Parts: sequence; structure tokens; C-alpha cells
Amino acid sequence: MNTKSKQVVNEILAILKDSDCLRAPKFQVETVLADRYSAGEISAAIDCALDDCLVNLVIDDGPEVPDTNRGGRTWFLKLLSAEDAQGMKKLTPLKRALLRLIYRHGSSGFLGRIRVEDAMAALKEKGFDVESLKWSRIKDYVERVWETEDGERSEWFRLIPEDEKTEEFKKAEAESLREWEEWDA
Repeated sequence: MNTKSKQVVNEILAILKDSDCLRAPKFQVETVLADRYSAGEISAAIDCALDDCLVNLVIDDGPEVPDTNRGGRTWFLKLLSAEDAQGMKKLTPLKRALLRLIYRHGSSGFLGRIRVEDAMAALKEKGFDVESLKWSRIKDYVERVWETEDGERSEWFRLIPEDEKTEEFKKAEAESLREWEEWDA
């Protein structure tokens, strides 16, 4: 990491440490830094912080911003705890590459999602043996889901949004499933 990237990474970490929940919308971090650094420098620093397992990109409900299309699900930069950083460092190179692919793929409607077949093709092109991805997921980060797009069902890798990781959400989902099973019986 060059000196400029280290400087930008340190500023990103300071922004995240100053936030109430050790995370901030990515676009807000970029906006704060934009008066001192180029978009390329900011992007390179975020990549360095991801590579060094200092931060993670997560999806959560973002703040409403008047007169923009901001709001709803958006990317957040999240400061990793020492335990989470260790977990990220233990991921195989293939799973880390899959995460990077998910971060870079998708539009607002498919934020944090990529078709399994597209991910496997892209990773294979980069020289990875993708056989182990066929039934893979990344615990607490990535799940596999079936979705319909343009009338066709396909399997996707999906980054798990932060609110879906809470016990409250999991209990509500289990209750909803129980009610549906009772109704369906």
C-alpha cells in the first residue's frame, strides 16, 4: 500500500470509528473524502482496506437523502472487529474473490447479488477451481437463493443484509414460516 492509500485508509477508519455503529454509508464516506482525494484514490483505499480485512462492505437500509434517489438498501463500509477480521482472513482465496465479485456486481435492484452461473464463469476465468462453489455459501455473509428475473428462475449468490442477521429478524422469519405451514396444512 502506498503512502497516499495509507493516508486515505486512515481517514476512512477514523470516519468509521467516529460513527455511532462503526459503519457509514459508502457514498457518504466518499463524499466526505472527495474534497481531498480523487475518486480513484478513494476507491483504491477502500480496496486496500478490504484486502487487509480492516473493513467490510455490507448492505443495510441507508438514510433518506432529499432530492436524490438515495434511501433504501445501500452499501455501507463497516469497521471489522478483531474477531470478524480473523474470520475474513481465514476465508479461502476463492471465497474472498467471490465476495469481491459480489461487491462489484449488481444494480440497485440487485444490490449485492450475482447469478451463480455468472460468478462461477468469472471466477473460472480468473483461474479458480470453482467446483467447490457449487453448493457453497459464506456463513453470515453470503447465501444462495432462487429468484425470478424476466420470467426465468435462476440461482443467485446474495450478500445477507445486516438487518437479516439479527435475532429479531430470524425469530420473525421463523414465526412467519410456522404460520404459513399451519395455513398450508
